[in-house]
Amino acid sequence: TFIFLCLAFVLDRIFDSEGKTFIWSIDGLFQHVIVLKYIRQYIINLFTKGSFPMVDFNLGQGFDVIGTLNYYGLGDPVTLLTVFFPKDSLELTYQILALVRMYLSGLAVAYLCKTIGRTNIYSVLPASLLYAFSGFALIGGIRHPMFFCGLMYLPLLIAGVEKIIKNKKIGTLAMVVAFAFASNYYFMYMSTIMAAIYFF
Repeated sequence: TFIFLCLAFVLDRIFDSEGKTFIWSIDGLFQHVIVLKYIRQYIINLFTKGSFPMVDFNLGQGFDVIGTLNYYGLGDPVTLLTVFFPKDSLELTYQILALVRMYLSGLAVAYLCKTIGRTNIYSVLPASLLYAFSGFALIGGIRHPMFFCGLMYLPLLIAGVEKIIKNKKIGTLAMVVAFAFASNYYFMYMSTIMAAIYFF
């Protein structure tokens, strides 16, 4: 955690020295921040007013809210944390949530290492940090936060497959599949393909 925080601080300083944030000027500005704001308000309305519209004519020409926003992380537990941040700090929220996802990705690899019997700190620590700060995380994940779903859930799916192979226990895999589908269906099915290849 300490090393991750140090590396995250360095990453933040690099962006700050260039006068940039994690919000990409193309999709980040015109999709992800707008959707993050929408999801935040949607969740708040659900708990304060009991309002839960299934179709919204402000989405495109009138789209299914859950199906459309699932791609952007409506069911992602990390995205749900937006309700704890002030409405006027979405830029900071976006950046903090990206770092939380990176951290969770590293933890997922540490859990996979433990599952396959690799517990040496000199193996697990570099693997976790390299995975959390991989090119996919730094380019794909920061530009498109939903890409972190693939990073977070793939090691957990593989750990679930390992538990089935070794112990014939399906609980971990079932729980990870449920969370992964709720978080982002696209990256869930892509990760499932990778987990199936690993299984065979």
